[in-house]
Amino acid sequence: MLFWTVLYALYISYCNCQKSYEVNIYGESQHGYYITVHLGTPAQEINLLLDTGSSNIAIAVQPPTPGDVRYFHANRSTTLKRLGIAVDLHYIVGRWKGFLAEEIMDFGEGDMEFTIACMVSIDEIFEPNSKFHGLLGLGYPAIALPNPSVEPFFDSLIKKQNIANIFVLDLCGPYFTSVLQKTICGKFEMGSTLMNYYHILYTPIVKEWYYEIILTDLMIGTKHVPVKCWELNKDKTVIDSGTTALFLPKAVYDWTVTEIRKKVQHIILDKYWMNETAACIPYDKFDIATFPTLTMTFYHTANSTFSLLVSPELYLLPFNVETTIFTCFKFAFEVLENGVLIGSSILKGFIVVFDRQNKRIGFANSKNFNVTTGLPGTITEPKYTNQNIELCKNVYESNSYDLSPVMIVVLFTAVMVTLILLYMLVSWIFKHFFMNTGESSETSSLMALFWKHGKPESMLISQEMRANEEPFDEMI
Repeated sequence: MLFWTVLYALYISYCNCQKSYEVNIYGESQHGYYITVHLGTPAQEINLLLDTGSSNIAIAVQPPTPGDVRYFHANRSTTLKRLGIAVDLHYIVGRWKGFLAEEIMDFGEGDMEFTIACMVSIDEIFEPNSKFHGLLGLGYPAIALPNPSVEPFFDSLIKKQNIANIFVLDLCGPYFTSVLQKTICGKFEMGSTLMNYYHILYTPIVKEWYYEIILTDLMIGTKHVPVKCWELNKDKTVIDSGTTALFLPKAVYDWTVTEIRKKVQHIILDKYWMNETAACIPYDKFDIATFPTLTMTFYHTANSTFSLLVSPELYLLPFNVETTIFTCFKFAFEVLENGVLIGSSILKGFIVVFDRQNKRIGFANSKNFNVTTGLPGTITEPKYTNQNIELCKNVYESNSYDLSPVMIVVLFTAVMVTLILLYMLVSWIFKHFFMNTGESSETSSLMALFWKHGKPESMLISQEMRANEEPFDEMI
């Protein structure tokens, strides 16, 4: 009893010694959620996008967009140390180039030194009049550029400070019917868990690079997506706070948009749709309650799953058209060649726990309440499933028979080359070991002929000798 008491006291003491940080989040899903930090000496105020889909602290050291005056003036900092290493990063949309450096940064808890990437050439990363000037990559070292030796922000923070390997994104609106924007729109908690305050359901992180998880099903209303679950996770399914939309494979995207439009076509006529995902509808004809719920189901345990119920408050985004008589919106869906990216439009409806320590992602109901529809998103309790969830894993990780055209060509070429080489080898062996040249070839043929007619071997040999002697006599 004394042993357990002392052990518990030590545990409590250790937990109390661990630090945690809480930082205000600004912005909103369509234009990005960011925090404010102070960088360099003298300190310059910089806003950084919270991006779980990358692992570099990337700072614009040139105007992010033409005419923009807010960026990090690297030449004014006396503490910037250039490392002489180039970086070139591509996103789904956009690209930047730059160089690595070391610099001190303060996010409200004093100066700490981090490795940063200074963005010199920037293409389609920032919107005009963007409110952030860089990216705070929160992913794993495996995707840090130019290589995993570059220590990401959160890994560096764990080493420098005594914090738990966990962080929480508590994002908020605006939601579709509540467009008023608060100055502060959420919390970024580092080293802290919300376990004592919220009911959290977890799904395992299946690979530590991006925050890759397993999506087992997707539904519109009561209809299930008509594809196998491995097709949802083909390449990867990841949580990406730096992306706005929910990116889906083409077949899944087409089905999702079509099913939603079927549900509302009796109210929203074809003439109101500008394209497949954007529409302007007269105020008196728009009713958000007619839009169906999007259900996303995740791997929980080997024989259970849980779901996120995503209300239209999350997947409908205001479409900026100057009008006083129409409600204009677009869907928060985009097309991805393979896999799924769950962006901030969906994440803002939940509290998301990145429990890296236990290799899992947690979801809790948001504490933000909308007067029109209640909670923007809801989490269901785990349900038993007899589905083999292992079959839902990334097919590129699991020896799938589904091959790309390039792989088919490569394999076909390899098989053909192998067959040709095998034929050449067999021909060579047969020629040198089973067939003789000159007399031996003739003898073999005659022996075969004589044996065919029942001739004994002695007769064959004597006839061969006489056949060989007669030409010799003629020559003499």
